[in-house]
Amino acid sequence: MLVLLLVVGGGAYYLVTQKNTTFTSHTQNKSITNPTTVLVTTENPQLNEAENWKIFSSTTFNLSYKYPSDWKNDNFCKSCATEPMIESSSERYLHPVGTKYPDGITYMSDAKNNSVPLSYFINSLKTRNLTNITAKELTVNGSYGYLVIGNDETGKKIALAVFENNDYIFQFRSSEEYISDLETLLSTVTF
Repeated sequence: MLVLLLVVGGGAYYLVTQKNTTFTSHTQNKSITNPTTVLVTTENPQLNEAENWKIFSSTTFNLSYKYPSDWKNDNFCKSCATEPMIESSSERYLHPVGTKYPDGITYMSDAKNNSVPLSYFINSLKTRNLTNITAKELTVNGSYGYLVIGNDETGKKIALAVFENNDYIFQFRSSEEYISDLETLLSTVTF
């Protein structure tokens, strides 16, 4: 009986530890083993949190998402406070009122016909100069993507996500205090 308990307990421990995302360092390159897969869909419980959030839609990029009601959604520019929001801007900065870049969430979009493939962006995330890395494969509204959370060169924790729809590749970045907001935002994306 004791042997059976040890075998079952050891097997359970092995399964749990194999689901963790780990990175090994090879000089400056990082390689991922056993990535965690996270499904971000409309059935996600994070949607309850976003129920009263504002909706941003861009017909240019065939993209909609929700963001916190008390946040600003600016064009990504030096004079965003004075310029009107343009739905066709390929770079956006979402942030609580009173915060300054880079605190908040930023995103950029690239047309697939003018851009490198999604795999390039994913490899870039995997080999980025971050420490204490956690990586997750994403499914955003049925599209494959990737999320990396780690500490940047200044020691601040950031999250970087990339995914695509039929025409564009989207890159999102979040500062540490807004990572959960980014994950909730990703759960609201529609194409």
